Amino acid sequence: MVSPAVPIFAARAFNVAARSIDLAWTPADLDSALVTTGYKVLVLSSDKEWSFSLGNVSRTTVIGLEPATEYQFAIAAVAESREQWGDALDVVDLYGRRRLQEGALVSAWSPKSNSTFTLGIDLEFIEFSAQATLNAMSENSEDAGPTGLQGGEGHYGLFMIGSAN
Repeated sequence: MVSPAVPIFAARAFNVAARSIDLAWTPADLDSALVTTGYKVLVLSSDKEWSFSLGNVSRTTVIGLEPATEYQFAIAAVAESREQWGDALDVVDLYGRRRLQEGALVSAWSPKSNSTFTLGIDLEFIEFSAQATLNAMSENSEDAGPTGLQGGEGHYGLFMIGSAN
């Protein structure tokens, strides 16, 4: 098996939140990409360093980060035996993660990304009234929605996108 090439460019961080950051990188050139079956992501902060493995994707969301903390990231290409592991190399989770297979060859790390700080806080509701999300209408039944309801009519109101945890 041929060793994978190092991704040429550092990872780019975007969609920065308090506990997650999206990363994207340029995969290795075509010849190297033919043997690349996945990647490892190195996460560096001032007090710890850890890594996780991915399938053959070129972007992911790094989760489990601490708010208001500086991070850097590096990427390493991985080559595994498709003959030995087959379709197991293609099974990933929502973030493109999977475990490395036994005998995987891992390249050297790419250059580190620019330092990126996570946000101190994503969203804070000091007070929230679900009543405020209702479609307030007059008491006249002619003004009622298609189901005759006064107030909420399906999707009217507040839309939450992402996690409210």
